[in-house]
Amino acid sequence: MAVVTRIKVDTKNQVWIGTDRDGLYCIGAQSGNIIHHYTSKGKKGEKLLFQGVSDILQYNDSIFYLSGNGLSILNVNTNLFQYFTVADGLPSANISNMVKDKAGNIWMTTGSGIVSYHPVKRKLSHYTAEDGIHSLTYMGGAAALLKNGNIAFGTNQDFILFDPIALAAKKYKSPKVQISSIEVMGNQLKQRFYTTAS
Repeated sequence: MAVVTRIKVDTKNQVWIGTDRDGLYCIGAQSGNIIHHYTSKGKKGEKLLFQGVSDILQYNDSIFYLSGNGLSILNVNTNLFQYFTVADGLPSANISNMVKDKAGNIWMTTGSGIVSYHPVKRKLSHYTAEDGIHSLTYMGGAAALLKNGNIAFGTNQDFILFDPIALAAKKYKSPKVQISSIEVMGNQLKQRFYTTAS
């Protein structure tokens, strides 16, 4: 039997339930009926990266970020996924919490520190002990955006409180760009993967 890891209510009053081994459920708050059940089974682009979901973040009306062995990015209008993983530049696939700040950055607690990522600007920053992050062990569900814009993350001993604007990084690590295919006049060239230099 699966353990419920997260429960979130979206802007349409639908209930999203993440589990540790049975994927993600979307349930109607009034009816109690299952609207969608997303798992890691199926074709790429139509499934979760991982069967377990550690956190759920609604970024806007149509986009949801789901952590579990990286990020599965769900467009609820199309029911299709995109993915953001270590191969794309994410410092760690082990994400326990996600919080969206007022500037649109997603702040994540990971096994290698705190990460911020702006999906539109494609800007990624990684904060470690060198930046004053004293813990790499974060408690799932212990995360909040405060009314003043500060973010709090709970660790196994205390909590980290910071102003995301004050931590705005001067250097960003751009995600790796990968070309999966090239077509000439509608004909796909011999398949080969190309990766840009980081």
